[in-house]
Amino acid sequence: MCPVYPVRIAILKIGGRNSSRQPRRCSRPSHSLLLSLRGAQRRGNLLSAGENRQPSASSKQVTWRVYYLRVSRIGAITPKLDRAKKHIRDFERIAGIFLEDPYVIGTKDKPEIAHIAFFIAAERTLFPADLPLIVGDAIHNLRCTLDHLVWQLVLAHGENPNEATSFPIFKMNIKTGQKETARSLARKTRGVHPEAAQDLELLQPYNTGDYALWHLHQLDIMDKHQLPLRTATYPDVWGLRRENVWLSSEGASLVWDVKVGDELWRFPASTVAHQEDNIKFRFDVAFGDPTVVAGKSVLSVLNGLANLVEEIVFKFERWLY
Repeated sequence: MCPVYPVRIAILKIGGRNSSRQPRRCSRPSHSLLLSLRGAQRRGNLLSAGENRQPSASSKQVTWRVYYLRVSRIGAITPKLDRAKKHIRDFERIAGIFLEDPYVIGTKDKPEIAHIAFFIAAERTLFPADLPLIVGDAIHNLRCTLDHLVWQLVLAHGENPNEATSFPIFKMNIKTGQKETARSLARKTRGVHPEAAQDLELLQPYNTGDYALWHLHQLDIMDKHQLPLRTATYPDVWGLRRENVWLSSEGASLVWDVKVGDELWRFPASTVAHQEDNIKFRFDVAFGDPTVVAGKSVLSVLNGLANLVEEIVFKFERWLY
């Protein structure tokens, strides 16, 4: 069952009418009162426990009504999510500094095809060694957030978690004869309210067709061994006119795992002669092989996973009281 905390509310009665209602004392820290009484009552989390009338020094009659406020167990889950978000912010800050101007871009003629090639001539800044560690910590905290969710779902249902209690993530479809998947899912969610367990099963990638959870699970496993990151780039050439064609970075090929000497892009020599100042390259940090999200922007993937995990946690909030 969910923990229940008493809240004493003073109702000052003057002339038979309630003129004010003010929280006077609570046995828990003030964060327990962040939910408004009206909202808590609407959710069924505010339970009345009668009144106690007392005269005050000013001879006005004061009524103390005791309520019991049920507090969600979600507070035991979100710290891991908050920690993951902090790691993501740290990654964005450190990577942003590195990506401001990471390489010297050089050019070389390709007279045989009347083009000019742009390439990485030198490194301005070394790739930050802490980035893979920060990414690994963010991923692990996101995965742990889901495990903490199931743990609290079991407690909220009045059961005891065990060593197998965890958030299930399965890629295989149990409807295709994979009985082991069904047994594993039941083992991991034992003690969870049956309807909540059904919702957990509906979130599986084989039901949703979205493999983001599977990617999170695999990245967390891979981080135990190696989580390779690479620098990626693509041309940022909005508004560059070339032979009656307007170029843009939309749909441009991503060049990732760039290093000194790598050729980035080729443009006609006539275009470069007139528009060289408009040719820019945007850099990013991407996952490298052999990850399940190789070549994808790390920050984009992390933000997407964090949003997904947060959405899942609050989807189950009704089962956490």
